[in-house]
Amino acid sequence: MLGRRARRVDPEVRRSVDEGALIVRAAVTVAVANAIVVRGVGAGRPFDVAVARDRVRDELLRVADEQEAEARRMRRVRRAAHRSYGRSQHQFDYRVEDAALLRRRERTSTLLAEELRAASRDPGQLDAIVDAGRRRAADDVGAAAVDKLGHVRPPDARYDAEREERLRTFREVDLGALLGGRPGYATPGPPSAGGRSVAPMSDADDTTTGGTPDGSTDTTAGEEQHTEQLPDGSPEGHAAGDDTDHVSGGEPD
Repeated sequence: MLGRRARRVDPEVRRSVDEGALIVRAAVTVAVANAIVVRGVGAGRPFDVAVARDRVRDELLRVADEQEAEARRMRRVRRAAHRSYGRSQHQFDYRVEDAALLRRRERTSTLLAEELRAASRDPGQLDAIVDAGRRRAADDVGAAAVDKLGHVRPPDARYDAEREERLRTFREVDLGALLGGRPGYATPGPPSAGGRSVAPMSDADDTTTGGTPDGSTDTTAGEEQHTEQLPDGSPEGHAAGDDTDHVSGGEPD
């Protein structure tokens, strides 16, 4: 608590002072957090404990001055109320029966100002408020970054369990598609029983059966016409086993 002093104080006054001290501490924390953000983000300057501590001290003294001014005002109002009788016309029209309440308010403001001034001279309390302001500034900057970039989605619970399946898809599908689009690479086909890719055979590639799709050795019409135009009717231009010397016209030996 800010600058607690050991003295006999009315319980109602003490509770009001404690509540006021909490409110002031929260307000000063927000003020120093804003100063840290402006200094770091706006001016691009590093965090400085001494600068933040001075800002906390200035804020505490400023609020203490305000409370002392309020105590002086309550004293004037209380003295005027001692000479006022009858029914009040509005909520700020204090009468003699309000003197006790006004004295309690005066006392509360006086004690709160004293505690704030004592806190401004206490390094421990100053550092505690600086630390709270620094954490708040970090939270504010982080929240602003998340709002700017969008909320980060947590990872799917199935991410780790499906890792092997994603790797298999990459190897067998994505990698093959990438290699298939490069010169010198062929898109992998379906694996055979031995692990090698086997390309499907077309009819044009079937040359083991004489060039006919059904495996027969029948000659085509073009081949028959070519054979008939040869002198001996054979596919090679001479009869098989014929040793006759057609050039010399002689008898065979």
